[in-house]
Amino acid sequence: ELDARLALVADLGFEPGDKAEVQGFVTSVASATEFVLNATERVRIRDGTTFKNGTRDDIVLNARLEASGDLRDDGTLVANEVEFLATTP
Repeated sequence: ELDARLALVADLGFEPGDKAEVQGFVTSVASATEFVLNATERVRIRDGTTFKNGTRDDIVLNARLEASGDLRDDGTLVANEVEFLATTP
């Protein structure tokens, strides 16, 4: 799985340490500090992560959001900012 994640990141033209941004729906919440967007993008929040239009507690299944931050060697995005986006009916 890690090799596939690294290949996907490389295919997108990103390298570890790059700034990146992902947007989509929360498809899994692994812990209080880690969740998955669109079933493929693992995102980690940290103490310094800022939130717009919501809080850490609003990271729930099917929440629509955008996360931006730094890409790690394992393909995880460490979020500097998480913005909750309105869902359209």
